[in-house]
Amino acid sequence: MNFSQSARRGSAIITAIGMGIVLFFIIAAVHTFSSYRMQTTIQESRRVKALALAEAGLELAIGELFRNASFLTHELSKDLKWQGTKTRKSYLQDVSAHGLKIDQTNSGTYTGSLGDGKFRVRVGRIQYRDDDKTKTIDESLSYIKIESQGIYESTVRKVEAVINRRFPAREFLMYDGGFLSLVFGKTNDNNRNIFSTGHLYGHEGVEIGRIMMSSHSPVGHGTIQELQDMNAIISGGGGIFIYSPLKANFREKRGAPEKNIVIPTNTVFPTNGTYDNPAEKPYGAYPNELKKTTPTFGEDLKPWIKDKHAGISLPPQAPKFNDYKAEAKTAKGLFIAANDTSSLSVKYRMPSGWTKDGANHVKAAYLDFGSNMRESKVNVPENGVIYCEKDIVIKGNPPKNVSIVSDGNIFVAGDFNQRGDRETTDGYYGFPQDYDSGKSALTAPDYSDTVRQLFRDDVDDAAFKNHVAATVIARERIVYDYRSPVDCFENELFPYMKYKLAEKIADEGVAKANCLDRNHGGTIEAKSTVEDFEADLDSFFTEFPINDTAHSELKNKLKTAYEENEGKFNFKKFDEASLEVWKAYAGNYESSTAGERGALSADARSLDYGVYKLLKDLRKKMGIIDPNNEVTPNVVTDTPGDYLYYPEMTCNGMFISCGKRNTIFYAGPDVNKLYNKIGLGSDNNIGLLHSLSTHFIHRVLGSEMNLRLYDVHRVNVSYKPPTRRKLYDETLPKMGLADSKFELAGFVVISWKDTMGDPEEFKSF
Repeated sequence: MNFSQSARRGSAIITAIGMGIVLFFIIAAVHTFSSYRMQTTIQESRRVKALALAEAGLELAIGELFRNASFLTHELSKDLKWQGTKTRKSYLQDVSAHGLKIDQTNSGTYTGSLGDGKFRVRVGRIQYRDDDKTKTIDESLSYIKIESQGIYESTVRKVEAVINRRFPAREFLMYDGGFLSLVFGKTNDNNRNIFSTGHLYGHEGVEIGRIMMSSHSPVGHGTIQELQDMNAIISGGGGIFIYSPLKANFREKRGAPEKNIVIPTNTVFPTNGTYDNPAEKPYGAYPNELKKTTPTFGEDLKPWIKDKHAGISLPPQAPKFNDYKAEAKTAKGLFIAANDTSSLSVKYRMPSGWTKDGANHVKAAYLDFGSNMRESKVNVPENGVIYCEKDIVIKGNPPKNVSIVSDGNIFVAGDFNQRGDRETTDGYYGFPQDYDSGKSALTAPDYSDTVRQLFRDDVDDAAFKNHVAATVIARERIVYDYRSPVDCFENELFPYMKYKLAEKIADEGVAKANCLDRNHGGTIEAKSTVEDFEADLDSFFTEFPINDTAHSELKNKLKTAYEENEGKFNFKKFDEASLEVWKAYAGNYESSTAGERGALSADARSLDYGVYKLLKDLRKKMGIIDPNNEVTPNVVTDTPGDYLYYPEMTCNGMFISCGKRNTIFYAGPDVNKLYNKIGLGSDNNIGLLHSLSTHFIHRVLGSEMNLRLYDVHRVNVSYKPPTRRKLYDETLPKMGLADSKFELAGFVVISWKDTMGDPEEFKSF
């Protein structure tokens, strides 16, 4: 018995020891597992923090690029190896008090710290050949490699990304920071607005269609929109709405041949739609039925039409107003203060409903860069930067690259940046306006190949540039001002006026050969007696009236010229005499009394005034019926080889406005739209109805950006729109401004990866 109890006690001890050993191993295993898990958690935490630092470095580099599109730290070899350092300027602020420090180095690796960690970043442009098929993009500037490393304690993570750098002002035919609406025209017209070459982008959506409604009430049919030679239609955050069959031509892409198609209607605009705020319906609000949908397209159109699901988002960025102002204030720039009283500052007459305070004018700087018929009234500064704290009026042809920036509105008051070379026959009166055989301004979207080559020549170091790199930026609106046929149609009206004057004093055959046909020679031989000559002048001014004072003065000047030249005017002498006549017409058209511009003189407030009669007669000569009757024949006499140009207003440049929509603007295929234009019959004291929709082409070559960033006062006016030819100037991406710190740019990450690194690599990066 004692033995049995002793045995049981021994067994219990052994069992207890065994259980203790097992428990020890269990506790040891749990401790080891817990330590491993804690170590893993700590290491993962360090990796996450290091990755966050690397990503922060990447985002900071992209932030610097937004501020300065030429921001680079290093050169990149063709095989993407980092090479020599680049000089740069950092624009982002050092906010050390909040934990972010950016080292203010001006070359090499971009470095800094965030919290307890550090980051190092390199940025380089990828060497890439420009693709000739994408006329509106310079791929040699479009791709950037960014490598960022972050270190937390001894843990290093690396992020490598390839960024697609896009220049909206250089590659987009039209860009809108809100809803891009390509519905222009009138409900009772059958003319066509043509949009050609480049990209279309609407950040919140794109709508395209025939004018079919007025104030959302269906009416008849109207102006048609067409797309030709387009690269793509893109929306960053919305859908693309086609309201009527759309004739479209898309450019060849890699892997996708040229596409000619009539895109079918994919949306019926809900005329009885619902709105979050019905009061905003006449001011651009889109019905919920559209905002909540994304219309579909066929698979065959996906290479060219990309809605919000494609992930190409380019939110609007504000232009660098402070940088422009600083450059303009240097000795090399031109700065015009709000209180400027120099000869550049004027009171610019405005129609009712345009000014914020109800005044009949705005205070503006009047920048007339001259043309082939008149001298420039402004000296372009050495650096080409002009900044004005008030509104600006521009017209004419800048002689070199120029940036024109206003804190207010910019009024484009006639032909702009479209010079002709006076040393050549074709460009003597201005940029030649020839079209391919059998076509005219009414039917052709663009000029002939020979004329377009003149634009391409401007990219090179040509002795003469027909157009320069012009950037026009308004904090509020860019406004096209059509009121003055003198400014809109000067290079069309002047040679025609010469022709009619020569016809009076000589005969039609001589007039045509020496004034309409392209030449620099010939003689205009007037009638044999001075009395006959004076009678012919009276007949001319009766047909094309001017005020009595100018009539008398011009008659005496021309009589003197007649006597000095014995009645025989060679080309140069007749050109000089004709310019005197034209200056009188133009000067009498716009009053400059007391520093005011844009108001008609009393003599010009009639369609019987000489300028209007010349315009009407020119159209008649070309086979176009009276402008008060919008019937146009199928054939227009507008052929190469003469100076009988179809009247058109032509502007070339990058036009960037920042004002939000704030006027009558019914969404959809509606005639009530935001037209940043004035002048056609809006006010008898300012402009008379000189042209109707099918008689007036407004040809804009270049890009238009409406960023919709800042509030502007409401404008409520109506006007008659011209036929529109919107063309992308494919030379813009190559005109030497791509590395400018002023450049607007957007960035899309197209590839991204992260890997581990080590402290030594971070140290030497």
